[in-house]
Amino acid sequence: QLLQLIVDWTALGFEIAAVVHTGLDALAAVRELRPDVVITDIRMPECSGLELLSHLRAEKQDIDVVIISGYRQFDYAHAALQDGAEDYLLKPIKKADLTAVLQRIKERRQSSNEVQEQLGQIKDIRRSLAVSADKLRSQLVLDILNRKLAKTTAEQLKADYQCVFSRDCLYFVALKIDTEQVLLEKTMEVVGRKMLEIARNELDRGQYPNCSAIYENCVYCMIDAVAQDGEEEPAFLALQGALYHMIREMQDYAGKVAHMHISVGVAQVENGDMVTAAARCRAAARDQVFRGTEKVLRSEPPAG
Repeated sequence: QLLQLIVDWTALGFEIAAVVHTGLDALAAVRELRPDVVITDIRMPECSGLELLSHLRAEKQDIDVVIISGYRQFDYAHAALQDGAEDYLLKPIKKADLTAVLQRIKERRQSSNEVQEQLGQIKDIRRSLAVSADKLRSQLVLDILNRKLAKTTAEQLKADYQCVFSRDCLYFVALKIDTEQVLLEKTMEVVGRKMLEIARNELDRGQYPNCSAIYENCVYCMIDAVAQDGEEEPAFLALQGALYHMIREMQDYAGKVAHMHISVGVAQVENGDMVTAAARCRAAARDQVFRGTEKVLRSEPPAG
C-alpha cells in the first residue's frame, strides 16, 4: 500500500494492474494480467519473492522484477540478481531510488519496442523489395515470350530485371502441363501457381540462377546452368537431373488434384537470342506427342 503512494505512477507512465499479498496470488495475477513490472518483497506467505522470480523466469515471462527486502545479507541480493531481477532495493524504500529504477525500466522497454518496430519496418521493406524483384524477373520471361525483348546484355538484365546471369550457359525451359479432363479455370490457376512454386524451389535448391513465369498452360524458366571450366555438357546433364526431379515433384502434387502429364522442353540460348530459344523449348515440349510425356526433351540448335 505504501508503494502505491510513494511515487506518481501516472506521471511515470505506469498503471498499477494489481496489488496482492501472497506469492501464489502474485503468480496467478501475473499469468492473468501479463504486467511489464513486478515489485515484490522477499518475504511473503506461501511463496517467497525469490521463488516467485524463479517461477517467472522458468515460464519465460517478459517481466522486469524488482526485489524489496529488509535483509541486508548479500546472499539475497546476489541470488535475486543472478536469477534475473532488474534491481534489489532495501527497506526503507526511498522514493528517489524506486523512481530511478522505474524510469530505467521504462526507457529500456521503450527503446526495445522502438528497435522491434524498426526491425519490423525493415522486414516489410525487404519483403516488398523481394516481391518487386520477383515481379521483374517474371516480367523478363514474359517479355521474351511476347517478343518484346530479343537480345540484351548481362548488365541490362541486372539493371532492368534484377537478374544476374553469366550468359555462358543459359537455357530456356518450358514445363507443359496437360490434363486428361477439363478443369475449372480457377483450378488450373491454382495448379499453375503451385507448379511455378515447385519449379522455383527446385532451381533454388540446386542453386541455379533463374527467372520464371506462367504463360498459357506452361511454366517457363530461363536458367543459368553455370558451366564449370567451359564444360557445357556436364552442366546440362546436372540441369537435366534437376528437371527430372522437378517432374517427379510436380507429378506427386498433380496426383492429388487430377491426372496430369508434364513435358519439359529445353533449348540453349545461342548467341544471346532468347526469343528463338524460347520458341525452340516450347516446340520441344509439344513434341511429347512423338517422344512421350514425363521426359526432358532437348531441342538441338539448327545445323549451320
